[in-house]
Amino acid sequence: IDTCSGITRLVRAGQTPTIIQTAQGDFTVLNKGNLPVGVDRNFEYNEQEICLGIGDRLLLYSDGISEARCFENKEQYGETRLYASMKSTAKLEFSAAISRIVQDLKDWLDPEKPKDDVSILGIEMRGRFCQI
Repeated sequence: IDTCSGITRLVRAGQTPTIIQTAQGDFTVLNKGNLPVGVDRNFEYNEQEICLGIGDRLLLYSDGISEARCFENKEQYGETRLYASMKSTAKLEFSAAISRIVQDLKDWLDPEKPKDDVSILGIEMRGRFCQI
């Protein structure tokens, strides 16, 4: 992430999609991906480039969230629920939004505990930070 320009370069190597949420609350899901690391050592990974504006949020998450299963019906939490949770928290301060998303997953799973890791990396562009 270039904190001066907002230009962000990503390489997806088998993990879940990256979600960009604009300051206005709109979503872009970056589904374009590559092979997981280690599958083919000659594989050339493709980079995606986006530009984060002030107030935009970037969310990376593990499949332990999207693939978490509710004990009662064995249904996965899924991307649709994750996106709905993000949308409902768009106006919250970012750390509160992330906490609410994790709590929504826990409430949905209750009384079960996740069977896989629950990892989220959230980044919010709060301003431009340039060295002069």
